[in-house]
Amino acid sequence: MLGPIARLALFGGSALCAALTAFIAARASRYTPAGAVLAVGTLAAVTVVLGYAALRFRVPISLRIVRELAMAVVGLLVVEFMIAVLAPPNPSRQAERMRAAQRVAVAFDGRTKSEVVSDLRAQGQDVLPGLSREWPRLAAVRQQLPDGLFPLGNAGLTRIVECNEGGEYVLFDSDEFGFNNPRGILASRLVDVAVVGESFTVGHCVPPDRNLVSVLRHTYPRTVNLGIAGTSTLTMLASFREYVEPVRPPLVLWIINPNTVDGWNELKDPLLARYFDRQFRQGLIGRQAEVDRAWRDIAVGVQYEFDRRSLVVIKEAADARFSNILFLPRLRERVRLDAPLLRPAAPVDLSLFQRAVRLARQTTLEWGGDFIVVIMPLYEDVVIRQMSASQRHEHLAQVLRAEGIDVIDTAAIFASQRDPAALYTMRINNHPNIEGHQLIGRTIVDELSNRRLPTLTRAVSPVSVAARNR
Repeated sequence: MLGPIARLALFGGSALCAALTAFIAARASRYTPAGAVLAVGTLAAVTVVLGYAALRFRVPISLRIVRELAMAVVGLLVVEFMIAVLAPPNPSRQAERMRAAQRVAVAFDGRTKSEVVSDLRAQGQDVLPGLSREWPRLAAVRQQLPDGLFPLGNAGLTRIVECNEGGEYVLFDSDEFGFNNPRGILASRLVDVAVVGESFTVGHCVPPDRNLVSVLRHTYPRTVNLGIAGTSTLTMLASFREYVEPVRPPLVLWIINPNTVDGWNELKDPLLARYFDRQFRQGLIGRQAEVDRAWRDIAVGVQYEFDRRSLVVIKEAADARFSNILFLPRLRERVRLDAPLLRPAAPVDLSLFQRAVRLARQTTLEWGGDFIVVIMPLYEDVVIRQMSASQRHEHLAQVLRAEGIDVIDTAAIFASQRDPAALYTMRINNHPNIEGHQLIGRTIVDELSNRRLPTLTRAVSPVSVAARNR
């Protein structure tokens, strides 16, 4: 009786392997030629071996093979189940951060950003959620904005709830144009250093007086921070056109990370694409009242909808936690046996990024300023080294320097540390912690002191004042 069952099981395994072979063969374009041959050939060989065993092997041997295979399958399912129990999926970055905080016994504010805004407003505070420059590119947001307006900053003169990576929400008081600056600096137009950039620049996710720009401001008080989260190539160029060109500072720092160099999605926006025309501007400095009205009308609702969708995704992930356990998704994700066989990802086309940087640099040089690109240390780049080769900091620095563009590579400084993960909030894929921001800021200041740059207004130390008064 056991003999036919064993043979049936072996035939079933052979049929399953044959189906898997056909599936892999249909997706052979994902693999290198050698990888496709190896993957398909291995599965085909297993198919043949199992079929041959079902037909030719004696019953005791067949039973032993089936028993061993069954034990292996049960073992894999147990491992998959344990992963699902002990390491549930992280359907959102915030859920990942909350679990990381639990591991290191750090209290974590689990409220959504819109809940924080609501609670602070109930206390009578004038508060708005921090925006992402991706927002105006979304149809649901764009249709609520005035025609022809693509805001690049938050509402001005309000408290902004920005982000939470380390347990507490970071808030800052926006300047007259919605940026993370002391009020009056940009409005005065007496600017020495303009820092154009993304989430690293705005200060994710450390207190405003501890971020990298605050370190610069200790040495160069007339430094303005024009960073906003969700920034890429064209929104950086747009920020430069709208807020830097009118003040013509002696020094422009162009802050990038490996993700910001892929700006092709932004090129799909007709308004952003117009910033390659040197005559085009929205005139946002003069339209700040319009920007304020727009964000005060819709920002809270937009953030609420993002948070609502995120909570739905988290609930769906929790509900489906054990639903597909037979397919071993978590185990396959961790082992990734076929990873060495896959075709490498196509290199990112940097031509759009290079064009924008060249244009901003040339414009800066024309008014007599200096222009430096500063590469930020992305966790995927310097800790786990999972960036594509075309986006790694070394390659970006090489490409820029080949065009004669001055570069400060802070990612190289992070990578040279004994434990670079210690410079990131909770040692996971977050932005740098306070120590990391301080290291970036000090590196930039040190690099600037080694360059022959225009005379910048420097902070006067108490020691210098005392010496001068003697």
